[in-house]
Amino acid sequence: MRAAIIGDAYYRDNDECFAWVGRENWTYSRDFELKEEHTRNRRILLVAHGIDTVATVYVNGVPVGNTDNMFVRYVFDIKQHIKVGHNNISVEFTSAVAYAREQTRAYNRAIPPECPPQRQRGECGVNRLRKSQSSFSWEMAPSFPTQGIW
Repeated sequence: MRAAIIGDAYYRDNDECFAWVGRENWTYSRDFELKEEHTRNRRILLVAHGIDTVATVYVNGVPVGNTDNMFVRYVFDIKQHIKVGHNNISVEFTSAVAYAREQTRAYNRAIPPECPPQRQRGECGVNRLRKSQSSFSWEMAPSFPTQGIW
């Protein structure tokens, strides 16, 4: 909203207008500097206390781990992938909506309820993910399938 890309998601039927946000893949990235003194450690750990939900973590373009559960902490040893000076970390998220659809097709076995009631205008398949169930809709809230670092 601050960047004026989307408006107020709670206004009228904007939850449907902005459904595309949860259906897209997103990437978060950041550059960082590593000092010589840190390379003397036996291991250099990247600790992620909250990644929601399906993602691949890269350090300097090399995949160092995958995530598929927003409720666990992930720890990746990245020592062999970083260097003194400039480095980059990126987290590429797969849409939870798309992943849920893919899992539903792949396993072709019902896990009720497959979809929320029509009046909720939510997304199907959230029970295929280790993710906050309410993000695909709830009786008291619209569908905002989140993804990101928290």
